[in-house]
Amino acid sequence: MLLYTIIPLAALATAGATLLLLLIAALLVYLLHKLQAKEAQREAPDPEKLAAMVAFVTAELEASVGDNPKTALLVAALTGLLAGQYLK
Repeated sequence: MLLYTIIPLAALATAGATLLLLLIAALLVYLLHKLQAKEAQREAPDPEKLAAMVAFVTAELEASVGDNPKTALLVAALTGLLAGQYLK
C-alpha cells in the first residue's frame, strides 16, 4: 500500500514546493514594481525647470535649423522614424 501512495505524494510535494517558489517570486516582483512606481512618482521633474530646459533647447535649435534647414529636416525625419519604431 505504501508503494502506491509514495509516488503521488512525491509529485504533490514537488508541485507544492514549485508553487510556493512561484508565489514567492511573484510577490517579490510585485513589491519591486510597486517600489519603482513610488520612486518614479517621487522623482517627478519640476514643471518650471522643465519649461526652462525646453526654452533653452528651442533657442539652441532655432539657430541650427536656420543655418542648416536640410540637415534639420533629415534629423527630424529620422527622429520621428525612431520614435515611431520604439514608442509603440
